[in-house]
Amino acid sequence: QAHAKDFLSQADHRHLFDCIHLIPLELGIRFLADHLAGDVYFKVRYPGHNLRRALVQFKLAESIEAREPSIRKVLGES
Repeated sequence: QAHAKDFLSQADHRHLFDCIHLIPLELGIRFLADHLAGDVYFKVRYPGHNLRRALVQFKLAESIEAREPSIRKVLGES
């Protein structure tokens, strides 16, 4: 946290948890959209690869949400 104070504004710091939670959601949506579009953007190794990637990202977002209090504590928000 001490190092982050040197380059993050107070507004940036207030939104850290939201960013941590949003990034896997956004990536999951991108993987899912690519899967539905026929795997045209992300390279895949097998059928359903992007769907699997999407589900993993959604599970990560769910895990982050479940751990919100402890993550906010690490971020110095509580």
